[in-house]
Amino acid sequence: MARLITPEWSEALIDRIAHQDYVLFIGAGLSSNSENASGQKPPRWRGLLEALRDKFATNNATVSRDVNRAIRTGDLLLAAELLENHCEAKGRLDDFRSEIARLTDGGQEAHSVFQKNDLHDIISDLFPRIIVTTNYDKILERHFQSGYKTLTYEQEDVASHVRQGKHLLLKLHGSVDNPSNMVLTRMDFTRLRRNGRNTLDTLEALLLTRTALFIGYSLDDPDLRLILENQFGAKGSRPGHYLLASTKTSPTQRNLLKNAYGVTTVEYSGDHHDGVQRSLSELARLVSDAKAAGSS
Repeated sequence: MARLITPEWSEALIDRIAHQDYVLFIGAGLSSNSENASGQKPPRWRGLLEALRDKFATNNATVSRDVNRAIRTGDLLLAAELLENHCEAKGRLDDFRSEIARLTDGGQEAHSVFQKNDLHDIISDLFPRIIVTTNYDKILERHFQSGYKTLTYEQEDVASHVRQGKHLLLKLHGSVDNPSNMVLTRMDFTRLRRNGRNTLDTLEALLLTRTALFIGYSLDDPDLRLILENQFGAKGSRPGHYLLASTKTSPTQRNLLKNAYGVTTVEYSGDHHDGVQRSLSELARLVSDAKAAGSS
């Protein structure tokens, strides 16, 4: 049996977390083991698109074929665009957006919504002052029931809250509270760059001065790619940010992340949930030791 690998965390990152001087990015992978009372779990990108295809495009062979081809080739933004255009042409755009909200958050009934999992408890031990998530769901809000101000990309006072040192949960791609403004397609990302300019500028300024830690992201996620291109693609970027990923990450991907975006890959082996749990538990322990040493 192969030995499981737990990352060797950077002392620089441990120090920044201990001082609450970092930005925590959370992707869909962190919530993939969350459940509701019926044992259902939220889908990740591919699963979401497949569920939407099955609900809205089964009676249209051309749309189904094109969506399947886009998913198969990894062009998930195109698959989303095709499905949304099809639903809009059928007068079912509101139904389409409402179904995304239901699939990602579980529904509107107390028994159907997805709840936190053990990874969310470990996140609390990392003392994040600023959390940025590309998830639409409200799992983080249900976990952090108080203490965090929740903002979306449309709001213009993000910078003000940062200056005041408040604990922030920034939902960069919108929330199930407003399905029509959730960011899913290429057109939505264009709208994000236009209507969320103040938020994106604030985030860019943060990432020039603070370390970022990404968890719950696959390198195939369009969310991650677009964040890296928009926020980390500036000339002069240098390694100072970290992404927790599987050892299955290819050397080419690791080099691209580091050299193009200044993001160092920190790797675990084995099952996704177990690997992330082991890695974050070790990181939380190291941060606790650093805080204790600093106060002694």
